[in-house]
Amino acid sequence: MDRKIIIIGESSLEILFTDDIPGESFPGGVLLNAAARLGSDGRQVSFVSEAANDHVGDIIVNFLQSNGVDVRSIDRYTEGTTPVKLIFNGAEGQTGSSVRYGSYPLESFGVVWPRIDPDDILVFGGNYCVDPRGHDRIYDIVKYAAERHAIVVYVPNFDMNRVHRITKVMPAILENFESSNIVVTRTADLRDIFNKENAAKAFSDHVSFYSFNMVNYDSPTGSLDFFHRKSVDKANAGQRQENRHWFAAFVAGIIDALIKNDVTSATIDNIENETAVKIIQEAKSFAENNI
Repeated sequence: MDRKIIIIGESSLEILFTDDIPGESFPGGVLLNAAARLGSDGRQVSFVSEAANDHVGDIIVNFLQSNGVDVRSIDRYTEGTTPVKLIFNGAEGQTGSSVRYGSYPLESFGVVWPRIDPDDILVFGGNYCVDPRGHDRIYDIVKYAAERHAIVVYVPNFDMNRVHRITKVMPAILENFESSNIVVTRTADLRDIFNKENAAKAFSDHVSFYSFNMVNYDSPTGSLDFFHRKSVDKANAGQRQENRHWFAAFVAGIIDALIKNDVTSATIDNIENETAVKIIQEAKSFAENNI
């Protein structure tokens, strides 16, 4: 039986502006797009999320379905609107400001959770997992996945513009780290959470106390590093990437590589350096072929 992948993340539509002129629009979110890439590659993927019963929600759900993703665990709520994020870039493509519109019901999403079996992979992250509205409910299913001997992957990737004070959400962030077998970060995440831009230092001083494995992407240099229990030396296979969807494809590639290399819940905490290198090399190739 194929190993199942369950991904928990937000659903939104992003509209890109250049010099205040609207251009392309696309379903947004690292985890949503990671699910789409895995689904289009033939993996068995379920996406757990919320989308209002509106036209924007239809666009997102149809996008996922067209990529082979199971959307039965997306709550189509009626009291609110699906989030839309406006991204304002300069003429030369420099990333500028963004603003987000949308509203959720007061109650966190209520869905029928997908079945979780041993060695399935559960991926979670984003603002959902630090916001008090959704954290406790998501944390319950994450703990259940761990009890079922699934592999748990945490991708912080939250928007600091939506976090008023990092100290308020730090307990939730640390719980998320602690419940994970592997975390996939960007250097920007490590800076926001731990005030450190050196990935090796952030892993040894902080992350390693909670999770034995961390894959980090450093955008300025393109460095891809796998820090793990058997060696805190980095395994590098990087080059600079500019495409805005590249990180989502890379996250999908990590999940795909874990399955291809037969990494299980029994072996993930003792990954050898050779396997670590292979995983990020395969994830990099997956990303390059899926953007």
